[in-house]
Formats: sequence, structure tokens, C-alpha cells
Amino acid sequence: MTAFGKVLLVFNFLLALGFSYLATQDWQRRQTIQGAALRYDILVQGLPLGAEPDAPKALPADPDDPIPFRVLGVGNIPTTSVSKKFLESYFQALPGGNLGGGAVPNQLAEVQRVRGRIDQLLAAADTPQTKLQLLRGWLLYQAESYEEHQTIEQLVRDGNVDELQKRLNARFEAVMNPPRSASIPAPLTDEELAGKGAAEQTQILAERLNQLQQTYAQALDESERRMQVAHLLIHLDPSAEWQKRVAAVVGLSRYTLALVAQARRYEDMCRRMEELLLADQQAYLERLRPLQLAAQNATELTNRQAALRAKWVEQFRRETDAVAQRETQLRELANALSRVKAEVDALLAQQHEIEIQMFTTRREVATALEEVYRLEAELVAREKQLLQQAGRLDGR
Repeated sequence: MTAFGKVLLVFNFLLALGFSYLATQDWQRRQTIQGAALRYDILVQGLPLGAEPDAPKALPADPDDPIPFRVLGVGNIPTTSVSKKFLESYFQALPGGNLGGGAVPNQLAEVQRVRGRIDQLLAAADTPQTKLQLLRGWLLYQAESYEEHQTIEQLVRDGNVDELQKRLNARFEAVMNPPRSASIPAPLTDEELAGKGAAEQTQILAERLNQLQQTYAQALDESERRMQVAHLLIHLDPSAEWQKRVAAVVGLSRYTLALVAQARRYEDMCRRMEELLLADQQAYLERLRPLQLAAQNATELTNRQAALRAKWVEQFRRETDAVAQRETQLRELANALSRVKAEVDALLAQQHEIEIQMFTTRREVATALEEVYRLEAELVAREKQLLQQAGRLDGR
């Protein structure tokens, strides 16, 4: 081979090395960008549901094994698999607090892991009261109606640990193994209600309403099942660490929707409680009415009491506002006094420094005047001496 051929071979080899380096750098940057985009998509959409028969229940032991992971990204480009290292890095900053744990490949795997963690905490509870408080914390915020909320509170007061645990397991089962969708029953017709008594019509309506409620309670599709997972996980623990992990698992979109839906249920519960309170108050007034002198007097007395109550409430509100205003003014005056005091202290300190400087200056001026007087006396004496010498010279 000629010398030119050898030089060309070396040049091609170096060119291949440079191309390999650039290709490697480009691949690494592309992987970093894709990883960041996938993290964003997961944070918004959540992990895959994991309802497929071949969906993994946990991370594989081999870190090189790909994990099925289908998420639609930008432009509806799906991600079909991820690595164990990616999921571990995604969950690294999501400890989750008391119910937290390691990384999971999908939402149902997270539900299964949380269920195991709850079983561990219940098994570690040393007293029935401890177990009762744990179940109350996991179940109370799950309530979707006023009646269910009151039932849970009553079970807690009764100390019925078995029924509470049964209800909690039923919620996990509804998410892990939901029933098949049932067809919506046909609406009632006039023929079905014709010839029926009031009691029979009420029974038929109650049965049809129960069928509708059971139909609505079943998971109809993946979207609703994801909402059930979000509802279950969000309301297990109100701590900030757990809420951060749940938001990363179910996705911020469904996390927000689940919170809004539960907030509306709580509004319905509040309205239901207000209705019951009003009914109870009305029943109480009805029981008191025979004790009054007459129905008219009782009505007038109620109106007067209501007006008086409104008057005192309004007066209390005004006085409360006035007290709050005075407290605010007092705080402002105290703050102003503190600022003025601080300014006065600063001015006094500054005045003290100025007085010290003036005293020092006066001492320096006095010293300088003494020196001037001394020099002036020396000058006068010198002039006299010079004049005397000049007179002696003229006398000669």
C-alpha cells in the first residue's frame, strides 16, 4: 500500500470515529428530550391503567427488560415501553409518606401495592382502637353521599372494625375487579304503573331507581375506571406527600377532576345536612307548639325571635367588624410607634456621634488657637528682636 493510501485509511478511520461520537451524542440528547417529554405526558395523563391481561404487576428484576407502557405523547405518538431505570427515577422524588413505596409500572399495580401496605399497617396495629382510627382515616373521605358518611361515622362509634374493613376491601375490589357493565333499564311507562296502588308504584319506582344506581356505579370504560382509581387513592390520605404521589400516578387532569367531583359531593352533603337540620328544627318547633298559648301567639313569638335574632346577629357582626377594625388600627399604631421609636433611637445615636465629633473638633480648634497665639507671640518677639538689631546697626 502506498503512503497516500495509508494516510487515506487513517483519515477514514478518524472520520468514522468522529461520526460515531456525534451519533452517540445525538442519541443521548434525543433520549434526554424524549424522557423529559414522557415525564410531562405522564404527569398530565397519569400512568397506564394496567387493565390488560398481560400488564405487569411490578417492576421486573432485570433492569434491561422493557416494561410495557403505553402513553400517547405529542402528536398522538404512542410510547410502548420504558425501562426500569426511568420509572425508578420518576418515583424517586415521590416517597408518598405513610402509604408510599417504590416505583410501579401502572395504576392498578399502585392500587395493589397500596392495598398490601394497608394490610401491613392493619396487621401491625397493636390495639383495636388503633385499627379503628386507621380505617376511619382511609374511609371517611371516600364517602360519596351524606348517608354513607353518617354510616361510616356510626360504625366508628360502634367500634365495628370488621364492617369498616369489609367496606374498604369492597372499594379496592371495585377498582381491581370491576363488574361488567349492565344495560341501562328502560324507562317506566304509564302502562306499567296503571292500576297500581300508591304503595306498589312507590316500590316499582324504588326498584327501578336501585337498578339505575347500580348501573351508574359500575365502571363503563377505561376513563371512568381511571376516575375510580383517582378517587380511591386521593382520599386515602390527605397528607401533602401522598397527594403529590397520587397526582403523579393518576395524572393532574384526572386528579383535578376527581377533586372537583368530590367537592361537589361534599356540597350535596352540606345541603343534605342543612335540610335535615331544618327538618329537625321544624319538628322541634312542632313539638313545642302545643306548649304555647296559641298558634298565633307562637307564630308572632317566632317572628319576633327571628327578628331579634337577626338584629343581634347583625349587631354582633357590626361589633365584630368594629373590633377587627380597631385591632387593625391598634396594630398599625403599634407598628408606627415601633418605627418612630426606631427612628428616634437612630437619630439619638446619630446626634450622639455628631456631639462627639463637635467636641473633638472644638478641642482641635482650641489646640490650633493656642498654637496660633504661641506663634504670634514668637513672631512679635522676633520682630522686636529684629528692630533692636536694626537700631544698633543704625547707631553705629
